[in-house]
Amino acid sequence: MAVMQKIRELLELPEVYPRDAVVPAPPTTYKVKPLTVDHLSELLRLSVRCFRGSETYNRETFEYLLREPQVLAYQVMAEEGAIVGFVFVLTNKGRIAHITTVAVAPEHRKRGIARLLLDHAEKALQAKGFESIVLEVRVSNLAAQNLYTNRGFVIIQKLSSYYNDGEDAFLMTRSLMS
Repeated sequence: MAVMQKIRELLELPEVYPRDAVVPAPPTTYKVKPLTVDHLSELLRLSVRCFRGSETYNRETFEYLLREPQVLAYQVMAEEGAIVGFVFVLTNKGRIAHITTVAVAPEHRKRGIARLLLDHAEKALQAKGFESIVLEVRVSNLAAQNLYTNRGFVIIQKLSSYYNDGEDAFLMTRSLMS
């Protein structure tokens, strides 16, 4: 157990942004585009801001996901060109896909960006013949649970101590069959 804790500590990214109050970004337009390894540095910075003190991927994990052909990775860009959200979806030879992470910059939240990312990913998965999608969400993340429930996801299992900090997660799924 101590070995796993040490590994987690080594892989954690330092918190480089203050925990100040979030000031909403000015109104803008958004568009979805594929993520590539060229976006790695900006992706890391955004991930640390979105998942403070929580689960965030390190450079090696993001690099692997961005190079892996079985992963769908999309970003939402604001009109000035900054990445303000992203989603990663693992696919396999079966017909079930797995959303591994969805993130939206704190100053751009409550603008439908997560919904936009999910729509885009789900349409891509449907075009590839996937039948369902699964994800995990913190039991304390009521906003995300509401988003997923409103999109047709249902809780199928509670995962005890799923996150590094010991918090439980809900495993949720949604049919992609029209």
